[in-house]
Amino acid sequence: MTRTVGKGDRVRARWFEADPKASLAGMQLKFSTSAREVVGVVKKIRGNRPVKPTEVAVLILPDGKMDEIWVRSEWIVEVLS
Repeated sequence: MTRTVGKGDRVRARWFEADPKASLAGMQLKFSTSAREVVGVVKKIRGNRPVKPTEVAVLILPDGKMDEIWVRSEWIVEVLS
């Protein structure tokens, strides 16, 4: 299902954030991640190009006392009413 996201919409975003500690045990680089989730109101939407953007970032003002946060558009998983 496709849904248009605009300024003033409430959204839920989820992503994984790499923890700063990395391990080189064995032959493969290993690192742990933490799941992050934020629910809030869209304040700005920015693309890297004016006509055909290849990346879109969304500024969200989260519920609660968190600061504004920029997220990638792919991380938005739900548009809330």
